[in-house]
Amino acid sequence: MDEEKKTVEEVEEVEEEKLSEEPVETDVDSEEVETEPDGTESETEEEPVSGEVAESEEQSEEKREKEKRKNIFDMVEIITMSVVIVFILVSFVFRLASVNGKSMYPTLKNGEILLLSNLFYEPKTGDIIVFQQSNVETRLFDYPLVKRVIATEGQTIEFDFEHWKVKVDGVELEEDYINYIKEEYMRRLDIKENTIVVPEGYIFVMGDNRNNSTDSRDSRVSFIRKDEVLGKALLRLFPINVFGTIYGK
Repeated sequence: MDEEKKTVEEVEEVEEEKLSEEPVETDVDSEEVETEPDGTESETEEEPVSGEVAESEEQSEEKREKEKRKNIFDMVEIITMSVVIVFILVSFVFRLASVNGKSMYPTLKNGEILLLSNLFYEPKTGDIIVFQQSNVETRLFDYPLVKRVIATEGQTIEFDFEHWKVKVDGVELEEDYINYIKEEYMRRLDIKENTIVVPEGYIFVMGDNRNNSTDSRDSRVSFIRKDEVLGKALLRLFPINVFGTIYGK
């Protein structure tokens, strides 16, 4: 009996040891995590609330409207600045003038458009200028005239009307631009002496078409006051086919 009792006790001890070695299952709530096919965990995205979507679209529309207004403002600013710059250039730097008549032929022809500049301009011999007689009561023309400067204040002019020669301060001018007529003398108009001196503050001008030009040789035009000069002709703008410089090479 004692041996059987001992055997039973040993069996019970063995069973208790087995029970103690088995893991204890815990009843803990756990969140289920979805896994992607590659084994990575993925989180389920929450669907946006309809109110948030509407608010986001409203902000985007407001942003587009602001950008549109900004673009319009920038365009208006650019146009305004361009107009101001053109006005300044035309008023103080550049201006346009048209050729009337044939007095500057063959250099210039009737109807051509010239670009002038009067910025810090001081007339000198050989320049093509545009001027407007300021005395309304005595001036011969109501529109600006285009002529070539022959001499400036204080200079002495000598004329050889027979041979179409002009000297300024003793130096003969090289005038290959004039419309020379071999069979004729160069007209003196109202010039009584072959030598004259240009008064201070004035210039003496003539047209390149010497025998078909009303200029400083005519007493109705005479010497031109420097403040009557609108500017020096720089370029011929029109017609397009003759666009460019109006001076020799």
